[in-house]
Amino acid sequence: DWLSMIYTAFYPFVFAPCAHYVEAEGMLHEGLRKAAVANAVGALLRWASCASRSFLMLLAGQAICAAAQGITLGAPPRIAAVWFAEDELGAATGAGVLANQVGPAVVYFAAPRIVDSDGRGMSTLLAAEAFAGLVVAGLVFLIPAEPARPPSRLAAGRGARERTTLGQFV
Repeated sequence: DWLSMIYTAFYPFVFAPCAHYVEAEGMLHEGLRKAAVANAVGALLRWASCASRSFLMLLAGQAICAAAQGITLGAPPRIAAVWFAEDELGAATGAGVLANQVGPAVVYFAAPRIVDSDGRGMSTLLAAEAFAGLVVAGLVFLIPAEPARPPSRLAAGRGARERTTLGQFV
């Protein structure tokens, strides 16, 4: 069943390039924007596959969403480091990781209530996912890359320290 296995198949190949991309200075926010747009496009393709009855289109949408997870799954600790003070990092990271699991859990709960055994309702479910993806992609563009005021002195100096450390390493 490639619709579910594609996530596991893609992750080892997309994780390292995505991690390298978001580690570049200022690329976390840009990476999250691109991942949100990719998820929205993938969800739209999956929804469109209902009208065209194209498995290839469905698989392509699923593959795009799977590729985007290379950024989204590793994002919570990076977001927490930018937006939260040191004493809040654990809770913020935990909340972000939990949020990555709540979305699929909601769909696992809702899907059998929307889609019957004959597949009726699948278009409705995928339309709801596409709408949610578009809303989230739009919201990501409203969020600034970092807070106006760093949450701590350590966060304020984090960028300069990382550049120095990287420069010394290279």
